[in-house]
Amino acid sequence: MSTTVLPIGKPIIAPWSYNGHIFSILSAGKQDYLPWLNSNFLTLELTQGMTRDDKVILFKYISCPFISDQKINRKSIKHWHSDTIKFFKECIDLNYYIYLFVDQFYVSCYYNYKKEHIPHDPMIFGYDDLKRVFFMADFMVAKDNFTRYQTTEVPYDEIEQAYLNLPSEWDPNDGITLFQYCVDVEESFNKELVKLELNDYLNSRFSFEFYHSIMHSTYGKSVKNKYGLDIYNSIISSINSLQEVEKLDFRWFHVIDIHKSLMVDKIKFMVDNSYISDKHYQSFEEIRQSSQVIRSLILKSQIKKVDSISSKIVVLLENLREKEKISLKKVLIELED
Repeated sequence: MSTTVLPIGKPIIAPWSYNGHIFSILSAGKQDYLPWLNSNFLTLELTQGMTRDDKVILFKYISCPFISDQKINRKSIKHWHSDTIKFFKECIDLNYYIYLFVDQFYVSCYYNYKKEHIPHDPMIFGYDDLKRVFFMADFMVAKDNFTRYQTTEVPYDEIEQAYLNLPSEWDPNDGITLFQYCVDVEESFNKELVKLELNDYLNSRFSFEFYHSIMHSTYGKSVKNKYGLDIYNSIISSINSLQEVEKLDFRWFHVIDIHKSLMVDKIKFMVDNSYISDKHYQSFEEIRQSSQVIRSLILKSQIKKVDSISSKIVVLLENLREKEKISLKKVLIELED
């Protein structure tokens, strides 16, 4: 009997499970990843078609230098390892975190346990043979009935069933991805990348063309993407067509709010390290506050119907878009001097 638990900490951000996994690993490490974080996570992407007709807003970045990853497809796992539980434990013993998609129907810590077959993407970071459980991180319903990124223990057989019974069309990874924390990484702030991302955000584009081919090969060419400021237009269009704010996906506004908080941190980082002057800080703090107001209004509308809230949110989003556009342009001008 043995126990192996890989280190994880509280993620600095967790807009989605994948981001939570990455930052929970980073926060447990001893290396300074903030220069890398402040050079990335500026690009926002609204994607439609990854799962049915759902629209999701994601942070878009290329890779994390502090974490290596390798994919093993389901066919290879089945061919070389007849015992899934044993294979997962061997991966953990080799200091690999396991990122995978599972069917929530089979996992007791999920809200949809024995209710509905819905995929989700947790990370396994340890196991205990005595208890016969894996240690897992993901978004789950907490004791206060709010869904939060957290850790829990899941019986071996639940993970095995949830993985093996997941329909192939619900598994974009077609297997598992192994994460491993890299040591002795030196990553400095990348001013040129920030300038590129600012330009992309203002012009509603994503310059890394090879990424689009990866998306299409994984999810198909039916996937549609929008970037940067154009995301506001898409959200406003959705509000105008629905006329019922309570039907909107609250996660859109949660991710946007995280983005504005990160922007304040980026501005402070660039000010503290003499890349820009401190005259920009106040405007980005005001942008963050406006985003928080919108997020709160959306949340309240989903708890209790509020009259005429749609038009109010549209005006707030339009104002937020324009203020952000002006503020980002000013930062870009100073960075280019």
